[in-house]
This record gives sequence, C-alpha cells and structure tokens, in this order.
Amino acid sequence: MILYYFNGYKEKINNFFKLIFIIYLFVLLSKDNILIAPLYDKPLVSIIIPVHNKFIYTYNCIHSIIKINSIVPYEIIIADDMSTDKTKRLKKLSKIL
Repeated sequence: MILYYFNGYKEKINNFFKLIFIIYLFVLLSKDNILIAPLYDKPLVSIIIPVHNKFIYTYNCIHSIIKINSIVPYEIIIADDMSTDKTKRLKKLSKIL
C-alpha cells in the first residue's frame, strides 16, 4: 500500500529534482564563481583536462581538484578545443593563490 502511494508521486518527485538541477545550473551560469587554485614553483603533477564546451562539467572538475587540497604540488592545464560556450571564459574565472 505504501509503495503504491509512493509510485503515484514518482513522476512529481522526478520533476522536482529536475527543477532543482535546472535552478542549480542557472545560478552557476548566471554569476561568475571564481576558481582559486594554489601556485606551485615546481609542480610534480600536471593535470591536463581536454575540453570542448560542457562548461559545467569542466568547472566542476576544476573545482573538485582544487577542493582536495593535495600535498602534492600540481598544475592544471586546460586544453580547449575552440569551445563556443562559457568554457572559453574559464581563464577569466580562474585565479591563482
């Protein structure tokens, strides 16, 4: 009986989560959230991220790398294949500590 009640609202719940995701994307794309990465003199690791459009995936990838706070010195290299969306503005959204 409870499962039937829940299944009746399955589509409404899915639509709710889709709406939340759309709002998240809108907020992320509507304002410039600056990425701040540390600068190392001699990085031991180079993280190369090839990108073509898909700004949100690229932004989240860089954000998660920065958030880790690794003890290993690293550098992030973005290889952009002539993106036409906001991805081409990643350099403006990035700052180095």
